[in-house]
Amino acid sequence: MMKIYFFSVLVSKLALVPQVASALSERQLFNEREFRSRVSKALESMETILENTRKPVLPEEVEHTYQDKYALVEFVANSGIASYTNALKFVGIDNDTMEKALRWVHESNQTVSLEFDGNMYSELVKEEEGEVTTSTTKKVIESETITTHDNNCESTTETVKVKQPKWDYHYNLHMDFSLIVKSRDEEIKLMDATGSIPFVKTSYYHKQNGNARYHNERFKKDLNLTWLLRMVNGNMSQFTIDRDHESCKTPSRNNNVKKLLEFRSEIFYFAIGLKTFIQRVHKTHQMYDVGATTLNDSLPQISKGEIFIPIVPVFENSTTLSTEDLNELLKLQMKTLDSTTATAIDKYKDSKFTTSSGIILHLISDYIVSLSEQLFDSIEYIEYLLELKLIEAIGKRIDSNDFEKFMKHHNRKFFSDDYAPVPFSRAIHGDGRYPDGVISIKASDREDSEPIETLVRKIPASSKKSMVIPIDAATKVELEGDQYLHGWVQYIWGQNNHGKKHNILARANQFSSYLLVIGVLGDSNIFIPKEALIVKDKDEVIIPLLSEILPSAKEFKDKIVSLSPEQQEFAKAFRAMQLESSVFGISVIPLKPQMENLLNLPEGALTKEIQLMQDLMSLFVEYQIPSDLLSFDGPKDIAAGDRVEAVKGHVSAVLEVIQREKKKQLAEAKDRAKMMVHGEQHANQRSTGNAVHQGRMYSEPVIQAMPTSFGGDELLAFDAQEAFEIPSTKPSTKSYSKPKQKKHNSEVMESNVREEDDSKQVGTGKSDDFTFIPKILDAQLEEQNEGAVKSTIIKAAENWERLRKDNLFLPPKRSYLKSNDKETEKNEAMDLLKAISRSGCLPIAQCDFHVIISMSHCFQKNLLSSVIQDNINPIKQVEKSLLIVGSVIQGIAPPNLLSLEEEGKKRDTIEEAEEAL
Repeated sequence: MMKIYFFSVLVSKLALVPQVASALSERQLFNEREFRSRVSKALESMETILENTRKPVLPEEVEHTYQDKYALVEFVANSGIASYTNALKFVGIDNDTMEKALRWVHESNQTVSLEFDGNMYSELVKEEEGEVTTSTTKKVIESETITTHDNNCESTTETVKVKQPKWDYHYNLHMDFSLIVKSRDEEIKLMDATGSIPFVKTSYYHKQNGNARYHNERFKKDLNLTWLLRMVNGNMSQFTIDRDHESCKTPSRNNNVKKLLEFRSEIFYFAIGLKTFIQRVHKTHQMYDVGATTLNDSLPQISKGEIFIPIVPVFENSTTLSTEDLNELLKLQMKTLDSTTATAIDKYKDSKFTTSSGIILHLISDYIVSLSEQLFDSIEYIEYLLELKLIEAIGKRIDSNDFEKFMKHHNRKFFSDDYAPVPFSRAIHGDGRYPDGVISIKASDREDSEPIETLVRKIPASSKKSMVIPIDAATKVELEGDQYLHGWVQYIWGQNNHGKKHNILARANQFSSYLLVIGVLGDSNIFIPKEALIVKDKDEVIIPLLSEILPSAKEFKDKIVSLSPEQQEFAKAFRAMQLESSVFGISVIPLKPQMENLLNLPEGALTKEIQLMQDLMSLFVEYQIPSDLLSFDGPKDIAAGDRVEAVKGHVSAVLEVIQREKKKQLAEAKDRAKMMVHGEQHANQRSTGNAVHQGRMYSEPVIQAMPTSFGGDELLAFDAQEAFEIPSTKPSTKSYSKPKQKKHNSEVMESNVREEDDSKQVGTGKSDDFTFIPKILDAQLEEQNEGAVKSTIIKAAENWERLRKDNLFLPPKRSYLKSNDKETEKNEAMDLLKAISRSGCLPIAQCDFHVIISMSHCFQKNLLSSVIQDNINPIKQVEKSLLIVGSVIQGIAPPNLLSLEEEGKKRDTIEEAEEAL
């Protein structure tokens, strides 16, 4: 316990004057420049009382340990408590009053407060009615002659005396205040003061309300001194930090310092109120007491540092200053307080209204404000020093992007090769084929951002029930391809409840196409499509994602504990729906393999048939031609080339029918247009004779729209007098040699994803039902992470972007897909899916289905604040979360996820994860 002795000063019970006006805003951030300026002045003053061989310095200039910072905070706190107590002596809390207040707190357990009550108001003394003579100027015209040059009359002016009424209102402006310290049963008056000055208000022409009051000001405020007095035992300050308490995070982040700063804030605003009240009283005095000699002077300030502030966070030989040194600093404080208050009282001793009590109260209030600022900055400086040393050790100020980069690097060593997170960047292709494109998920804050990394388990098509897409009430399409279960852990820093924004990026290669379907799981094997589109021919589609973070299970239980059973039942049912809807799905369906299966063609038959694929896409999407009209239906022993030629013939026949129908409808439209023109000309001839119609000539009608029976309303435009040729659409029989393939380095085309291994799987049951995984994770993360890891709902946002090339010669054109555009794209995609599956009769054999379970690890502060202020290692916390998520995703125990090197190092982390599971 540090002993600090307070020194009494003979101070008469001064009568002070205060009141609050507009409150000044407290500085909330560490002001390094002002702090260093104050410390520099303090060190200069300390040279006069310390031996010249001693050189106290700031902690950053000397080596010290982390525990030394705790001692430094305790030294700063005790210095502040002693400084506040000494300052309060000048407002009447002398030694006797202090002893009585200490007994109230320590012996009677009573609350002790300092109460100020100040008032300033005007009082009408008398009212006088009279009149006043004023001089006005009047123009007199002496002649009616008007000059020919300036058009002005010749005139002169004369002064006329005019009497007008007036009313004089005589007032006295009063000021009074009192300052008392009180407990529950007793109070002690520390000071009181009164003052008044007369003033007159005059009204001309109109009589006013004489009872009107001017300068009515009232300020009443209490300051709770109980905490301050508890820290004083006799003549000693006893502030210490309980370093073993669970709330103690850092030297400046613990319950003890929290209470210190709470009192500092209360006394700061109390002093601001007193200071502002005195300033308003002084300003009013300046307005009316014209005989005062010092009214043009401002009230005394301490901004120049005349009063010593003994709150100095310094080290000497890696230790804090001794108790004897601190007592010397407190003596210097009292000495400068004595001299400064004496000078101020002498300067304002002749004032009738702003009394000496008010002057000292203003001075001490201003000093307490400076004490509070120095105390706050000293505590913040120690925390700032921790951050400074961490930044110097790393070499840069790191942020959330740096942490994500580190975790990607760290996870490659932390996990074994089979279970390490991999980038979500998937090549789209059938078995043994060149990729049709790439799909990935990336952060949208930077163009060069890398794909997200997920913990992923591959479930081969043979080991799990097929996923089903319900297109409509009568059509359900089976997806028989491989399934991938992804665990995605996002890192959320501070109050940003949504974290980073991410996009799905879907790209297609030239002369390639695939279906992209986005949705959620409605049941264990039901995939509900929310969005869908066809990606083809160098398309690049950017789909923004929205993340909605749900409350953790612990937070949810804490919120519903006070609800009724019926309300809890409703909340639980709604939360269960939210967790199930957090299972996000992406299905990618390459079109060539399914087209070959649909048309009874051998595998790879359509790889080089570019024109045929484009014709098939057009027939299925634009005209909804049944696949039975196009598929090969001959014997199975027919050669592959002959099968393709047969399909080409079917396609060519259907296209010819479409073209003939178009030509027929165009001819009919031209005939109707001519009949309309002749009808109008005949009508015009009957009404105007042979006169030429002076309006528009109709010899060249333009047909703007023509309905067809194949694709709905197809917009066409043509000149009726020009020849109309139907271009041949017969597929070319020219063979195409396979172009040389360039190495593709723009994306990660394949990730090393482990396939299902039944020997290591924990079990089937609920863990194999994807919709149960969020519930399992929610329950297992509840206690271990104190609600830090939360389930997250992912869904596609609005305003998609698409880059598409209209032809091979033009650069890609950017367009934005709104709600109507997305609905059109979805309808086309669903029509195509229905066609290539024969309305659900033919399963989709080659496709990838990705299930994404997203969790958000939420930190209350940003990265550096979490490390410095909360004294946590986010790496260890994230490791534990990843182990729990990875264990559920992979279906194995946490130790089996780690590399052999890390398994021995992370025994405590493994044990915590296993305990959660």
